[in-house]
Amino acid sequence: MLDSTKLIYGFFVYRLFRYSYFHVAIGLIYFQSVGLSLSQALSLESIYYITKAISDVPGGYFADKIGRKTSLIVGSLMCAAAYGVMGFGSAYAIFAVAEVMLGIAMSLATTSDSALLYDELKARGESDRYEQAEGTGWAMRNLGFGAASAIGAWIAAATSLAVPFLISSVVISISVLFVVFFLHEPHFKENKSTTPWFLALGTVLRQPGFFLIVLFFACTFVAVRIGFWAFQPMLEHLQIDLA
Repeated sequence: MLDSTKLIYGFFVYRLFRYSYFHVAIGLIYFQSVGLSLSQALSLESIYYITKAISDVPGGYFADKIGRKTSLIVGSLMCAAAYGVMGFGSAYAIFAVAEVMLGIAMSLATTSDSALLYDELKARGESDRYEQAEGTGWAMRNLGFGAASAIGAWIAAATSLAVPFLISSVVISISVLFVVFFLHEPHFKENKSTTPWFLALGTVLRQPGFFLIVLFFACTFVAVRIGFWAFQPMLEHLQIDLA
């Protein structure tokens, strides 16, 4: 029980630190402040999502082969490095490379922490604890995201727009410590499937309603993200204080 509790609380703290994005409320205006046009700044988001879409399945395959814990460590370090590059960068090409890194990093992290937690609890005969732990984990993720973005805006107003990116990099690096010392994975078994991941993907694509579901999700997601990014230049246009 003690080991499982340690695993669960490690999962909570990892989620809190890993998704503490101090820069998220000022990202777009930061890119504009270093000379990028609005279209260039928005295109960086496209680079991130295209990269993530391409690398999601290979990322999951990577995690199944070498372990979810290793995947989380690599992904978190890559994510921290990308935000560090952004904080010191000033050219579009540099930011584009950082966005590619972020896309790969998120592919390595997406569901790997949840899969690790579930598999370990199931191996210990405590899978009934997973549902509540996952729900609380999402709450910690949202708490980190919301609180950090508010704090980051205040820090940006008091210092510079680049500083929140650097703080995000440091805090995400700290999340690696909780992966190393708390998210133990002794029951991991390598996926021995003989079917290549790109062929297995065909099975998913043939599922009834797959494309309609993806289309619906894509339209909803695009609408939400447009609003998310548009509010930053709009508030600046209305001369509302950054903090």
